[in-house]
Amino acid sequence: IISQDSCFGCMPDIKNHICDMDEYVSYSDSLKNISYRIPDDEKYGDGSLQPAIESQSSVYEPKHNEKIAINASIIWKNINGMDYMMYAYNNEIPGPLIKVRQGSTILVNFTNNLGVETSVHWHGLRLANKNDGAPYVTQNPLKSGESYLYELKFPDEGVYWYHSHFREDAQQEKGLYGMMLVMPKTGDNFSEIDKEKILVLDDILIKNNGLEIFSRKNINHALMGRFGDTMLINGKTDYEATIVKGDVVRFYITNTANARPFNFSIEK
Repeated sequence: IISQDSCFGCMPDIKNHICDMDEYVSYSDSLKNISYRIPDDEKYGDGSLQPAIESQSSVYEPKHNEKIAINASIIWKNINGMDYMMYAYNNEIPGPLIKVRQGSTILVNFTNNLGVETSVHWHGLRLANKNDGAPYVTQNPLKSGESYLYELKFPDEGVYWYHSHFREDAQQEKGLYGMMLVMPKTGDNFSEIDKEKILVLDDILIKNNGLEIFSRKNINHALMGRFGDTMLINGKTDYEATIVKGDVVRFYITNTANARPFNFSIEK
């Protein structure tokens, strides 16, 4: 079961907001372009936004009409022994897996703690337009410190994902994505299995021991992204899964890379 990003027509270019990125860039400049590890005691911005350490992946299984909380914030993420300042939902890359039952409705109280504007798009879900997360189209982007209550309905089973819909070239690349798994109302739709695995494929561009710097004024790569040189599975360069011989395993595979198609295979 494979999903891939196809939302390359929804960038915030309305009202010339692509070119109005001074707030974004000045913040990035204060982080030294988020391109390399700065000393732990060195403050940036106004000092109120301090990065957290990346957390282990978690699974949220909200019941019908239950409310959950998700925030976007800055974290330190270790990739191949180097720490990089990145973005994350609830300090996790990928963000928490949201696992629900088909036909249910949940509320997501989203809070932006990035220091720059953002919004969340719930990729593939059939939902009310006001909850789609397209900035300047279905909602205003959320400024740092603001919250928005998304109402998500899940009429269809399957695998979906959520991600930033504001400067995806930068925010999605830096870690703002997570998965949603909608289980069918009855077990008849899916065959019986012993295990299920979520696999999130991504890449990231690292040069000179730092993340590649993003354009000051506009998006300078086609389709809101670029090819990375470091491959990630579930946010790791060395992901491994242990499978018992004879088990039947269902893999839910999603490509969250901004530009790269993957030639994917499983080796034993």
